[in-house]
Amino acid sequence: YIVGEVVGAGGFGIVYKAWDTKLETIVAVKEFFISRLVTRAEGLKNVIISKNSKDEFDYRKERFLAEAKNMAKFGSHRSIPNVFEFFEENNTAYIVMEFLDGISVKEFMKQEGGKLDMETALEIAFAVSEALQEIHDASILHRDISPDNVFLCEGNKVKVLDFGAARLSDTEKE
Repeated sequence: YIVGEVVGAGGFGIVYKAWDTKLETIVAVKEFFISRLVTRAEGLKNVIISKNSKDEFDYRKERFLAEAKNMAKFGSHRSIPNVFEFFEENNTAYIVMEFLDGISVKEFMKQEGGKLDMETALEIAFAVSEALQEIHDASILHRDISPDNVFLCEGNKVKVLDFGAARLSDTEKE
């Protein structure tokens, strides 16, 4: 991968726009990087994990990789980003996924004065409900649907993001 500019950052990582030299296409590379737990010296690739944070970092990195596994199961669904690969390197982990060109519903609503027209709201709700039905059928609960985690892409595509809080549902009856 040829890593380019940062296109997003959040609590669990940094998202880069990158070029996949094998597939010859633009992809998004999400790096597991919790700034309160790790640092990186300028010019170096490896993250530096503080001794006091090692256990929490390892636990959260496993959750990050579980997010990749959960998303990868649904690559054929039109409302869930396609995951191409995930791996560990540079003392951290990465998810390589479909690059999405668009904005979050939260940003779109700001542009629209805080409101959505009925048709747009229903289109978004329908796409999100289809994605949730697909993951619920696989006994996975997303647990973090919000305007921040729903993305509007070119061609009126709606994508559900951020499977970091997803968990297997309890399928046993009490």
